[in-house]
Amino acid sequence: KMIKMFMDKSVASAKKGKTQIVSGPPITFVEQQVKDMQGLGGRKIEAEWEGLFPAMNEIQRLFDSGNIPEAIRKLIHLMKDHPNVVQIHSILGQCYTEQGRFDDAIHSFKMALTLRPNDPESLSNLAYLYSVKGINIDAALKMAKKSIEFEPNKPEFHHTLGWVFFKLGEVEKSIEEIKKALLLKPNYILARYNLGLAYYLSGSFELALDSFEQAISLRPDFSKALLFRAITLARLKKAPQAILALADLKAKLPEKEVLSKVVGELYQRLKLATERQTDLPLPNIRHPAPIAKLLKKARDYRQNGLVNRAKDLYLECQRLSPEAFEPWYELGEMYSQAGLNLPAQRT
Repeated sequence: KMIKMFMDKSVASAKKGKTQIVSGPPITFVEQQVKDMQGLGGRKIEAEWEGLFPAMNEIQRLFDSGNIPEAIRKLIHLMKDHPNVVQIHSILGQCYTEQGRFDDAIHSFKMALTLRPNDPESLSNLAYLYSVKGINIDAALKMAKKSIEFEPNKPEFHHTLGWVFFKLGEVEKSIEEIKKALLLKPNYILARYNLGLAYYLSGSFELALDSFEQAISLRPDFSKALLFRAITLARLKKAPQAILALADLKAKLPEKEVLSKVVGELYQRLKLATERQTDLPLPNIRHPAPIAKLLKKARDYRQNGLVNRAKDLYLECQRLSPEAFEPWYELGEMYSQAGLNLPAQRT
């Protein structure tokens, strides 16, 4: 997509309102670039820009055919001749992300931002990778918001912000942003799936089920969405449907895959519980809210007699992670020690 954007922008000045991938260097765009480079113009710069377009077309072809390693090799070679072209670093970051090489991708997006600090694509992509790895979340939030300031109608940017909110435990805000992404791009599969996860954690299981089913309708072999659909069915007390869904998914997965083992174990446990008419042994989906630091701070406040500050932090932990046991128990314990028996009992 970034390659296409780069190429599309190259013909924008020549054909307003029309976008296309060009097979050769658009001279009008090259001339405009040279004109914009005060003190750097001349035939040398023009020739450098002309050389980019055939190479970009080739990289796009490799990317589309799934030959990511070769696309990366060509991008690295291209970068040696054009070290200051932001898009090369950013597209390289995209390729690394596709391969799961997140540290290399982070380095590439940082390089792009060194060249252009306000590049919205790189800001959003780096924010997403930070949130995936669970690092620098505060910085990720700022970058995700900043990318939307530059391009408010980009569905991917809203999805990134929604995912950052998700990793912060701000599930309601996550839902709001992901829904904005889907308004802009209804067939956005990953956003449909992540919306389902957010609804699931918020306890809105019917809405979660609908989101997972929509993701599956867009991509029938989306195994994670199929698994969460089955888990959500079980949550909604529809065990027979959940068991059938798991059996169907198990049959489609390669036996050696880790996910196949997970599905198989859950299938056996649900089936056994249904036969014995006992409670369904559903997996505990951990809430993403990073409450460990807040809990430690609340305990420190308690130890130093600052009970009102401790109470505020316990309440914040409960809001962020309503299914976590410790914030409820420890606040109740604190109420009990203060002789506040009714609040303690409720908590």
